[in-house]
Amino acid sequence: MAKLENIVKEIEELSALELSELVKALEEKFGVLPEKVADVLGLMGDSSDNIPGVPGIGPKTKEILLKQFGSVEKIKDVSPDLLKSIVGSSKTSLLLEYFQRNS
Repeated sequence: MAKLENIVKEIEELSALELSELVKALEEKFGVLPEKVADVLGLMGDSSDNIPGVPGIGPKTKEILLKQFGSVEKIKDVSPDLLKSIVGSSKTSLLLEYFQRNS
């Protein structure tokens, strides 16, 4: 928790220019605005930070799902048939298994 508090403190101390550069860097790394980074990590994970994500879900599927539904929480509420029509049976199965295990 202390690490998170330090990060928050550092962000609060950034100048407008530095904050703008941080937002740009996050957009470049994750392909989304900063408020969606948690959704990206929830789907894809991040091995460098030991965040698991959904096995088999990569950048392309993440982009499709977040553009279509906006967040992981909304993806969880989608019917399996609709998910299958968008990302196919195998990725739908991976998503449903992951959501069920992590509920």
